[in-house]
Amino acid sequence: MTDRSTSHKACSKQEVPVECKMGMEDVVSQTSTLEYWQDDGWYVGRLKVVPGVFSQGRTLEELEENVQDAYRMMAQESD
Repeated sequence: MTDRSTSHKACSKQEVPVECKMGMEDVVSQTSTLEYWQDDGWYVGRLKVVPGVFSQGRTLEELEENVQDAYRMMAQESD
């Protein structure tokens, strides 16, 4: 059995844009730090300042899109 806690490469970071809809028309745009690593051919990552926003993608670009989608869904649920 593989120990997943040590099977990925070191964590990398980059800033990604995230948007949150506030009310009916207002959209707040900001950037957040995306921490990511590779695991079994996938890029896996999380938004550092937003607990629970994790995702994955075959490419770094796909990971960014998926994390942004996860953030939008989380923000909508909290409305």
